[in-house]
Amino acid sequence: MRCLLIVLLFSVSLFSLPVILIEDGEISRFEEGALLSEDGIYYISNVIVRAAIDDLLFMRSSQERESVMVFPEGRTVRFHEDTRTATVDRERTLNDVLRMKDDELFIRAGFLSYLTGWDYDEFGGVVYLYDRMLSLQKVSETVDQIRLIFDFEVLPEMVSHRTDVYGHPIVTISPARISEVGTDHSFTVHEGLRHIRVVLERSWERYSVSIDANEVIIGRRDVFGQTLFSDRGEGYVFETVRAEFGSRDIIMSYLEIEPRMFDVSLVLARDRLPAIEAISEMASRVPALGIINAGYYDPVVNAPIGFLMDLGQVLSLPTLGRPVFYMTDDNHYGIARISPSLFIRINDVTAEIRGVNTHYKGETLLYTDVYSSKITYHDTHEYITISDDMVKSIGYKEYVAQGEMVLAYSREMEGLFGSVVRGHEAVLEFVSSVPKELMLAVEGGPLIINRGLPVSTHERNQYSSSIISTRAPRTLVGITRGGNVMFITIDGYQQSSSGLTFDEMLEFFRDKGFHSLMCLDGGRSSALIFKGSIMSSPAMGMPTIPVSIAINYRSK
Repeated sequence: MRCLLIVLLFSVSLFSLPVILIEDGEISRFEEGALLSEDGIYYISNVIVRAAIDDLLFMRSSQERESVMVFPEGRTVRFHEDTRTATVDRERTLNDVLRMKDDELFIRAGFLSYLTGWDYDEFGGVVYLYDRMLSLQKVSETVDQIRLIFDFEVLPEMVSHRTDVYGHPIVTISPARISEVGTDHSFTVHEGLRHIRVVLERSWERYSVSIDANEVIIGRRDVFGQTLFSDRGEGYVFETVRAEFGSRDIIMSYLEIEPRMFDVSLVLARDRLPAIEAISEMASRVPALGIINAGYYDPVVNAPIGFLMDLGQVLSLPTLGRPVFYMTDDNHYGIARISPSLFIRINDVTAEIRGVNTHYKGETLLYTDVYSSKITYHDTHEYITISDDMVKSIGYKEYVAQGEMVLAYSREMEGLFGSVVRGHEAVLEFVSSVPKELMLAVEGGPLIINRGLPVSTHERNQYSSSIISTRAPRTLVGITRGGNVMFITIDGYQQSSSGLTFDEMLEFFRDKGFHSLMCLDGGRSSALIFKGSIMSSPAMGMPTIPVSIAINYRSK
């Protein structure tokens, strides 16, 4: 017996209605004479049954007014037209199981279910007879769309939706069951006996439901506001919108990506530290779908402030325990305070490194080959050059060569390391609260959404009043509850868009479907470039910054 799903439309009176037959993934439509309904009981044309079941034999004797069906497994059913009864294998007779119309046999749906083993149900004015239900295989979610992906084609008759008294949209698919669905979503999925019910958040009051082959697509309208520009492609959504906030408007641009399809990396100004470069110049020399400014920096020396890591290499150490946007070696993204530390192990003696690529003085400093400034000499320090996890040379060097690192440590540390000579092992060891290997990290803040909820106002204590209280342009990075990554800019210092304060960001983003959300550097640094064009509106000209984040399709 081949895979079968029959969708039957009914009337409350004796009437002929169309039938949709889905068999082995192909749809056949029978416009007339497919179904009868009488007093709420449904009768299916024998023509549909014969088309659905391979090797089914059907014979009719007009004189005896009987019909015989022989099923592939050998079961024989004799239908008695005058008495509306049927005898199964000459042993059991059942009453009121057929109807005749225009000299054609219709079989009671419940009896046919008994004969074939197919389930028989009625949902919302549609009768279903099937041997297996739709199976929900996967869920794909963006901030403005949910895609429910099933194992075979979904028909419009299988989907219904409404809004409950609390304003929550509810989408029901039947007959259907759940095969595999994660839990980290902005909605909940309930499985009934023979249906799936998706309950969305109240913020999805304006929504649409559509069907594309084996997918049910729930679209959220006006997620942030009026769309001014939109571009969608494989694995990404870019939009510029005008959003209302109180009595004011703000202009917001965002790029949302599916992480499995993209690489995210850092772009250093002129490929070195410290330095600054116009973000448009960075975009012109780095192929990327999008580029956005990264974390905070010190404009006096043009050096990044806070933890910075790219391709698994630490470029700058953290400050003040602020939140970090990070990516692990298995392409997992997160936003959290992660307590990163870097150590150097020389001849089985380990010491913590206090600064990386910094002009500040510290007892243990590391300079990597992206550091292009002259290393400051301190007569209180010893200097060694490291290459391939070995001490290459002893003594001060002005600049770091490609493929090398320079370690500077105070004379007090010399007593710990002992006499270091060329050829000694020298290995960096990085640890953090993230259990997997970090590949990329950018420190920023303040944190706005944590585990789906706005943070407490205690977060403001980590930052100056100029960052918290000023209504300014903002750059943010977030992770949606569906697991996508979103890069955002909000224009500010302008009549058309004045920006947001910390408290206003808490209010604006609280119901936008984020699992976590944090700020990067804002103000005059805020900028987002998409497909080579600046899409945000920097109020003070093209930003010049030391570090940006590049988003591009993953190499295959």
